[in-house]
Amino acid sequence: MNDQAIKDNPEQQGSDEKVKVLFVDDEKQILVALRRLFRSSGWKIYTAESGAEGLVIIAEQAIDLVVSDMRMPNMNGAEFLEQVSIQSPSTVKVLLTGYSEIDSTIAAINKGKIFSYCSKPWDNDELRETLQRAVYSRQLEIERDRLLAITKQQNEALKSINENLEQKVEERAAVIRKAATAVKKLNRKLTDSYRNSVEVFASLVEMGRKSTSGRNKRVAEMARTLAEVCQLDEQTIEQVYYAALLSNIGKLSLPDDIARMNYSDMNTNQRNIYAKHSLVGEAVLMSVPALQVAASFIRHQSEREDGKGYPDKLAADAIPLGAKLIHIAKYYDELINDDSLSEPLSKEAIVKQLEKTVDRRFSSELVTLFIEQLESGRFTLSQKHERRITAAELEVDMTLTRDIVAANGMLLLSSGAVVKAGNIDSLKAYERELDSELSIHVLRVIDQGDDDNGNDMPDQAKAS
Repeated sequence: MNDQAIKDNPEQQGSDEKVKVLFVDDEKQILVALRRLFRSSGWKIYTAESGAEGLVIIAEQAIDLVVSDMRMPNMNGAEFLEQVSIQSPSTVKVLLTGYSEIDSTIAAINKGKIFSYCSKPWDNDELRETLQRAVYSRQLEIERDRLLAITKQQNEALKSINENLEQKVEERAAVIRKAATAVKKLNRKLTDSYRNSVEVFASLVEMGRKSTSGRNKRVAEMARTLAEVCQLDEQTIEQVYYAALLSNIGKLSLPDDIARMNYSDMNTNQRNIYAKHSLVGEAVLMSVPALQVAASFIRHQSEREDGKGYPDKLAADAIPLGAKLIHIAKYYDELINDDSLSEPLSKEAIVKQLEKTVDRRFSSELVTLFIEQLESGRFTLSQKHERRITAAELEVDMTLTRDIVAANGMLLLSSGAVVKAGNIDSLKAYERELDSELSIHVLRVIDQGDDDNGNDMPDQAKAS
């Protein structure tokens, strides 16, 4: 079975056996709703009302995918999925979680090796897509293992072939080459799944500190582009991308008052505390072998060309190039997304501000390289602001910049969501029922012209 066949028929397991999916939630009505939602999937559905009951089912059945609620008595979703990882390492795991459970969700992803998560209340289409991707990932692993077994078998067969039977040797070699090509292709797909997991974790970091939606992804894309222009090798480019996505992970450890401040407004003690976030970010990722290079880039992302950065006060060539690329990408993103400006900066003003950083924050070579990419149009020149509106002012395809939260704390829509017609009707009905307005913030994008109407920014960028 090839990978396209798997994708077209996700219920197949390399045999006629159906995909086995286990839903775990302590609320019976939730389990009934999930079973109804996936009734037509072709999967064999199991349900459990507790983590302990779920572990019994996993011990008896070869479960391919387990979907667990986070908040359950006795054993919560994080603890349950950690046990699933030990008891059934090949089972793919998805977590259902609320916004208020962000810290526990991050811990679950670290310990439980979770494929993805979905917010509660969930969107049916989003949940279907997430679980289909999870099942597809499992199929890729099964197919890869099958092809690896074939490769091993063919290698052993080759050893026993007589040297005079050249034709048979070539036939076997052709089979091996074909299998090796398929394995390489599947490994690439698994790498893509790994990248998706890192991106999911990066979005959790943004949720944890209420950062501007999508900022980590924008910075990561810019840093990766710069790494490609510098002709770094493929592995290093990937590490630069991962490091940029997770560059703010250490800020989850900061006290709330410091996390909300601009660096320029901090006193010496607060700056010392803030500077440790790079060290925390490195420490979190050092335990993941595949991210140790990225961890080093995160540690040094705030070093400066003149040696006045932190945490190690490295200067010039002593700073890893990957860390420099992330630093200038973050600095640029702060320039074009500064909400304190009444008007967006023009291209000329941005270039002037970048040139002011030469030999202080960045090297002249790096600034020149960045400006060349800016002039070529590879980086956006849009400044993004948000505006507060009511449900009556919402329009289809608007993008939320903050979570919409009900008076009781329930998450109605997540930051970054693109508004649909059904969302508008539901929010209007909610406001009418409560006779009060929800706090709704949406993205406002200002496209810049070429006239120089910008103001110089301070050399010290924001801490956020």
